[in-house]
Amino acid sequence: MRQTTFRFELRILSNDPQSTLDAIKSRLEEVKGVKEVRLCFIGDGAEMNVEVAFATKEDAKVLHHKVMKSLIANQEIRINEASSVLTDVF
Repeated sequence: MRQTTFRFELRILSNDPQSTLDAIKSRLEEVKGVKEVRLCFIGDGAEMNVEVAFATKEDAKVLHHKVMKSLIANQEIRINEASSVLTDVF
């Protein structure tokens, strides 16, 4: 299994940023292939690092899609930036 980290810079719109991010973290940790979710508050936002394990580049794409879909569905955050180390994936 190969591993990489998907990195997200998030802007938090809710009045309770901690509970918003805790809920997102819990939801992401249930996704098969997600090994760890780390959060770091930065001003009115947060940096989220999602460590994932995958067998093929197609599995990595599916994992990234699931994580993005989960983040986009949450109306209390906005994604300012998303990145990963492509050499880990391809």
